[in-house]
Amino acid sequence: MTRATARSKHPHRSLLAGCLALAALGSAEIASAQPAGFFTDRQASQGQGAYRGNCAPCHGDAVIESLAAWTGGVDTFYGFISSAMPQDAPGSLPPATYVSILAYLLREVGAPAGTTELTSDPEALRAISLTPAPP
Repeated sequence: MTRATARSKHPHRSLLAGCLALAALGSAEIASAQPAGFFTDRQASQGQGAYRGNCAPCHGDAVIESLAAWTGGVDTFYGFISSAMPQDAPGSLPPATYVSILAYLLREVGAPAGTTELTSDPEALRAISLTPAPP
């Protein structure tokens, strides 16, 4: 299947790529009102498997590569993926699966794991932000 064909069958893919590419690609620093380590290694590992099964078939590693450029709140990102993905069944995954996918993505862009599990609580997610790393 060509890329053009894949894009036409997956319009949300372009939307997600556009949203995530709002800023220049680069590494990210994680800023949070919470202490470092707001997800566990176990969550991120579970999220890796969930990402590979639910996200990678359409997005490959594009989400991982683009999350470093995300300048919006983590709560906004979570809100998007939990309501619009996977494209063929938006919002169909359990909240814990979306949270573990987010933990995996955060780990991939450099956030440290800790002993506290990430939750879908909007206030907790709002306290986490991604900021571009200085050059």
